[in-house]
Amino acid sequence: MNKRNTKYLLVGMACAALLAVAWLFAANMRAKGMMEEARKRYAAMGEELGIGPLVPKADLLQANGGQQMLDALSRIRSVDRDLVSLSMYYSGPGRAFVFSQLTNWPGELRRVKREWVTNVWDEISFMVEPRRDALRRLWDVATNDVIIVDLPIEEKHINVLLRHLAPLKDAVRTAQLAAFLDLHEDRQDEALHHLLGATRLIAKYDSEPFLITQLVRYGCAEILSKAIWDALQYPGWSDQQLKELQDTVGSVDMVEPMIAAMRMERALGHKVWQLSIAQPGYLNQLGGGGAPKTLIGAIGSGDIDDVADMIKGTAWGVTDGYHDGRFHLDWFQSNVVAMEMAVASGALQSAKFAPGSVPRRYYFSGMMLPALSRAWEKAIAAEIRKRMIVMAIAIKRHQLKHGRIPKDASELVSEFLPAPPADSDGDPLRYVAVSETEFRLWAVGRDGIDGGGVPVATNKSPMFDQDMIWPQPATAEEVARKRAELESMMK
Repeated sequence: MNKRNTKYLLVGMACAALLAVAWLFAANMRAKGMMEEARKRYAAMGEELGIGPLVPKADLLQANGGQQMLDALSRIRSVDRDLVSLSMYYSGPGRAFVFSQLTNWPGELRRVKREWVTNVWDEISFMVEPRRDALRRLWDVATNDVIIVDLPIEEKHINVLLRHLAPLKDAVRTAQLAAFLDLHEDRQDEALHHLLGATRLIAKYDSEPFLITQLVRYGCAEILSKAIWDALQYPGWSDQQLKELQDTVGSVDMVEPMIAAMRMERALGHKVWQLSIAQPGYLNQLGGGGAPKTLIGAIGSGDIDDVADMIKGTAWGVTDGYHDGRFHLDWFQSNVVAMEMAVASGALQSAKFAPGSVPRRYYFSGMMLPALSRAWEKAIAAEIRKRMIVMAIAIKRHQLKHGRIPKDASELVSEFLPAPPADSDGDPLRYVAVSETEFRLWAVGRDGIDGGGVPVATNKSPMFDQDMIWPQPATAEEVARKRAELESMMK
């Protein structure tokens, strides 16, 4: 009797399992139809889901500096990143050292061994001088109409090689050091040439619609912002020079290229989804450089993980693959629309990325989407940093002409700015004149809350505190105190 009941129970459980699988399969087939409808709907909206049409191509009438940039970058060797990191020392919250005006500076340079040195300018000169010709070639590239690198994309395995991005960042690091060195030796025209050239390069190199490319542009812009901040403390500028720098910095667009990059990320992801549906286990091969294995091949290899991945991928494709793919498309669409509306409204922070609560069974979206959640936040930070630089240059120009800084941001309008640059919440950037020579300039931070521009003791990166803060130069007493602290550490 017990054996018969057990048999019935097992049969019932098997039938229930088959029914569940059949139901999931049928639901997934319905989702397949819904996916096709979604793709047609996006096409009708003008949203491109294919990779090819999103790859930029230079017009035959445009001067394209893509290959020239690659040639120039091949001549620039990497620089000591530890030395570059010395360029923004803080004496305290909201106070930074004017690096180019220091006669020497104790710094730890890591090469063969760790040693404390004080001949910083000898070290910087050693790195900059052999690279000057390559930098000039690179700045010439930025005079082209566009900079579009020919990037053939291998769609079979979605393999995009962007080997030029690391050299590009090294070039901007070198430009930063060259600007510091030239300012230190009173060659302001040369320093300005580096600042303008690097800024134009960042501005022109905005057409590569890949997320990593835009993140590298933001990194380059942040590196350069330290040199521009330092340069604004130099006393010998003319209004014409500052206006040229202000206009050039203002020409850099940080947000629209990110929206284009998100569209490309969607297209790349959609292609990966298609390959994953067609080839179970494909997701686990991403970045591996080889073609996905078959189930027989995985079993033959004796690799249990490969077999498990194949089974998992097959089950996903049968039960949730189409639901997952549609979730991926809809996630991107909602965020792209939110970003576009935020740009149109002027309140960049109004675009909040959709919550990262991806259903656990959505294997594909769970792998692809979480890494994108802070992309827009980084774009906002880069854009607001740029606007702060534009306003700081306008303040400097006002000071040169009138012998004092403006009492209110409205004094800059018409003569030095068409309007006060907007903060990420849509309001003007925050500005308070502390004295005739000192001011506070800040923007709201990630949380969107105005902290009053009060710097906090955890200020570790340029212009980023509780609020985003434009630092003020350290006083002679603060420089001496910090130098004494570092020298005591060396003993």
